[in-house]
Amino acid sequence: MKKGPGRPNKGKTATIGDRTVTVYVPTSDMFEEWKAEAAIHGVSVSRFVYELIDDAIRKGDAAFTPREELEKQIKDLMIEVMKLTERLAQAEALLKQDSETIAKYREKVSAIPSKIDAAFTRKLAGLFLEREVIPLNDIPGLLGIKFSDADGMAKISDSMVFLTACGLIDQNLAEGRWKAERGHKYRGTSRSRGHQQVH
Repeated sequence: MKKGPGRPNKGKTATIGDRTVTVYVPTSDMFEEWKAEAAIHGVSVSRFVYELIDDAIRKGDAAFTPREELEKQIKDLMIEVMKLTERLAQAEALLKQDSETIAKYREKVSAIPSKIDAAFTRKLAGLFLEREVIPLNDIPGLLGIKFSDADGMAKISDSMVFLTACGLIDQNLAEGRWKAERGHKYRGTSRSRGHQQVH
């Protein structure tokens, strides 16, 4: 039986060795991925590879980067993203802390009466600094104010609110107590420093 002519020889057989490129794929999985992708497009793996390469060259994609270098760049970028994420979290935590601090100060400031008698408040603060603890019912008498004096009692109330908001004293239903550092100095007290403390 006579052998058929087969494919016509267009002169490519003689140069096949000069046109062969051997590609070593890093993993078998990658080769299978290429093979499957080539099958989707209905071409062989070799045709699939050289079409992609030729297309990239025609598009002028001269900035070729090896896969290993790309993986290293991606890893470096991921590390940088983690660092930036951590710094962002720290910044957000500080911002939250500052916001809470500002809110606390705003709350204190909002509690301060709009009009304060500075001299009267210094006098009251001096009493607390001197005695440390004062029963609330004793304060009017120590300042020479009668319970029937509405204006005087209002001054006491406003000054107590101010000193509490400033963190200088604490008070409950029965007494007020000096809480600031003992180094605070006040003038205008009605009693000497040697007055006996009330406990």
